Amino acid sequence: MDFKARLLELESEFWKRDEAFYDEHLSEDALMVFPEPVAVMDRDEILRSVAAGPRWADVRMLDARLLRLSEQSVVLAYTAEGTRHGEGTAYRTLASSVYVLRGQDWKLAFHQQSPTPEEV
Repeated sequence: MDFKARLLELESEFWKRDEAFYDEHLSEDALMVFPEPVAVMDRDEILRSVAAGPRWADVRMLDARLLRLSEQSVVLAYTAEGTRHGEGTAYRTLASSVYVLRGQDWKLAFHQQSPTPEEV
């Protein structure tokens, strides 16, 4: 499996998995940015939010692009489409994530979701 495919697999897990997964795979200084009313969240807020809310039943990552910033950092950008467990309404967003290499592991340091053009 190539590097981009491995990161997409890890990214998919962030959409679907629980607080324990986040705790293990987030960097210590992680931030996430979402459209209002959520706004900016730090690591502790992210973990609380994941523990409190329903996870995603499925997610598709379309037109994924990878930008290597350095040997130890990359940006993954894509359009996400998915539905949450217990909800039938599809969600679509433009998403980007920054991963940093910590030892042998890639950790999520930053994630942002923005409305798709048809939602603006």
